[in-house]
Amino acid sequence: MDLPIPVIDLQSSAGHFEDPASANALDCALSSLGFCYLTGHGVNLEIIRNAFRANRDFHRLPAETKAGLKINAQHRGYIARHTSTTRT
Repeated sequence: MDLPIPVIDLQSSAGHFEDPASANALDCALSSLGFCYLTGHGVNLEIIRNAFRANRDFHRLPAETKAGLKINAQHRGYIARHTSTTRT
């Protein structure tokens, strides 16, 4: 089953984060599908591009380098593919 990824516009006539309809749409998307696209957030496009570039650069690193950044007690860090044992 292909589900469309919800698009939530955070910019409303009420302003950022003050619109109950946007908050409800965000809650619905994250509690059902688990993710969504956000628009109207005001984040500069160059910052977004840099974040995607950093993501690509990180995942191009050798496995040994990424393994040195393994997940810690605060759940921050790298988890290699096929190593997660989380079950829901």
